[in-house]
Amino acid sequence: MRPINSMIEFKQIIGRGTRLYDGKYFFTVYDFVRAYEHFAQPEWDGEAVCPVCGNNPCTCHKKPGGGGGGGGGGGILPRPPKKVIEIKLSDGKRRAIKYQTEVMFWSPDGKPVPAQDFIKDMYGKLPGFYTSIDDLRQLWADPKTREQLMEKLGQAGYDMEVLNQIRHIIDADNSDLLDVLEYISYAIPPIERKQRAERARDYRTELSPDQQAFVDYLILAYINNGVKELSNKNLPGLIAQKFDDLQTGLNRLGGVSMARKIYSTFQQRLYLQ
Repeated sequence: MRPINSMIEFKQIIGRGTRLYDGKYFFTVYDFVRAYEHFAQPEWDGEAVCPVCGNNPCTCHKKPGGGGGGGGGGGILPRPPKKVIEIKLSDGKRRAIKYQTEVMFWSPDGKPVPAQDFIKDMYGKLPGFYTSIDDLRQLWADPKTREQLMEKLGQAGYDMEVLNQIRHIIDADNSDLLDVLEYISYAIPPIERKQRAERARDYRTELSPDQQAFVDYLILAYINNGVKELSNKNLPGLIAQKFDDLQTGLNRLGGVSMARKIYSTFQQRLYLQ
């Protein structure tokens, strides 16, 4: 990166960022060389103001009744209120996302784009991966087809990291990645993993005590760590962790075939009910 070597150039960069257009709500300056320390001009830039009350000095952090002869100020500056913006997609329904300056998305040509533009583009491409909500859930409920779907999404620019970012801005950090796809594609409100896991608890009544204990372990692993715990390659490790030894666990679960059936049926109940 070419270093910034003049105040005029620095001001021009900031000036370009402040140009407004429809859909632009913020801009980010990546100042790798700390140029702002050299080119600060309070008389030109103005004084910094509180992001909450807009005043300098800040007036919103003082305790009620504070100030005056005994030094009643102080307190903790409250966080700015969470701002939510809505995106209207071509289905006529709106999707709400948090206004987040720290989340950056990149278009296929490598350019940064606002979250709302990225999601609009994503919405238009998702029908190429599944045809309906039922089709999506069927694909997601099977670890093998779920992995294949995730691979295809990743190749299109929607890998797990991107889905996790979107999960954050739709305020669904404790939800499944399936909820991200359902929300963007079909405007279905996300639910927390803990709530989704309740759907699989009835399955326990059909099982032996050892098998029930394994399902309870799967539920806890899923709630804590999400869908990444439920891939086929993780099954031996989950059994060994629960029963201290893989072979012991297989014996108590009724063999390899039964262990696989329990694992598969648990996920069917988790995602299809």
